Amino acid sequence: MTSKTLVSPTIQRKYKMSGKRVPIVDTSQARSNIEVLRMCLQELNWKERTTSSFTNSDIYWHSGTFHEGNRNFGLTSARVNKFPGMIS
Repeated sequence: MTSKTLVSPTIQRKYKMSGKRVPIVDTSQARSNIEVLRMCLQELNWKERTTSSFTNSDIYWHSGTFHEGNRNFGLTSARVNKFPGMIS
């Protein structure tokens, strides 16, 4: 993400003070909604991973359909933004 973050300093301070780990979102499968997704990630101050690798991402964002048993992500404990069989 190359653009400047739009998160207010108060939100940034609260997030840093909470001591929580920043979630990592794999956006390699987010095609048509990538710009909106990037704005949301910036607002939440979350990390984006743009390459589809078997590293430990917390969320895998898919713009297309997601089928149960489709294992193109590394860990089974990660979350996907769709239910199996969901079309859009």
